Amino acid sequence: MQNKWSGILLLSLLLMGCSNIEFVSTSDNNETNGGNKAPVVNAGVDKTTQVAKSIEIVGSVIVGDGDITGYEWRENTQLLSGLKSFTYTPTTEGNHTLTFTATDENDLSDSDSMVVEVTVN
Repeated sequence: MQNKWSGILLLSLLLMGCSNIEFVSTSDNNETNGGNKAPVVNAGVDKTTQVAKSIEIVGSVIVGDGDITGYEWRENTQLLSGLKSFTYTPTTEGNHTLTFTATDENDLSDSDSMVVEVTVN
């Protein structure tokens, strides 16, 4: 009988010690309604260049549940390219934030940004 109570006491102490543990869901935060997964994009590392000097900008994509149906590179609201990679030739100095977006056949998308620091010649 003493072993039974010792076990119950030990279990109670363990549970009381765990009372502040938070259980967090490990489900993929990329899931949407219906269980479809959006693509995951990476705009790449930040770059430095000079005004009027061209550089290659390349995005990467991990495809989710659907085939990719479109790419966009934008600077603010201006569409720069509809391809996964393109040649960028800045015309002004300063920091230029470029945002890469990929959309799949399920109309799910993901975006990521990178910065091109542009200096004068």
